[in-house]
Amino acid sequence: MHEGIRIQADADGTFTLYSDSRVILRGLSRERAYRLAGRLGEFVQY
Repeated sequence: MHEGIRIQADADGTFTLYSDSRVILRGLSRERAYRLAGRLGEFVQY
C-alpha cells in the first residue's frame, strides 16, 4: 500500500519527511517540511 508523504516531529524540534517509511530529509523546519510535502504533490498524513 502506498503511504504517500508523511511528516514526523522529532525530539529536537525539527521535522523529518518520509515517503513509504523511507527518510527523504531530516532536520527541517515545520514550514519547510510542509512546503516540500506540498510540492511533491502527494497526500500528507498528519
